[in-house]
Amino acid sequence: MKTLEQVQKEEEIGRVYNTEDFKQSCKNGFFIPYDGCGHFHDGENDTEVPVWDCCGRFNWREGKKYPYVVWFNR
Repeated sequence: MKTLEQVQKEEEIGRVYNTEDFKQSCKNGFFIPYDGCGHFHDGENDTEVPVWDCCGRFNWREGKKYPYVVWFNR
């Protein structure tokens, strides 16, 4: 599995976060759907799995499966 720094080097635009840190930031209100969008990264490849569920909440179920979030600000 790649480190956060390695994944960040591969991303041209997005910012990479540890999923647990991102989840805590969502709980604290630092990220909301209006701020942008993101998807999970499995440690080797990007996924198409969004960080927000259909109701605009952090996708807790999927968040347990992936180590990183790739975030794109508006």
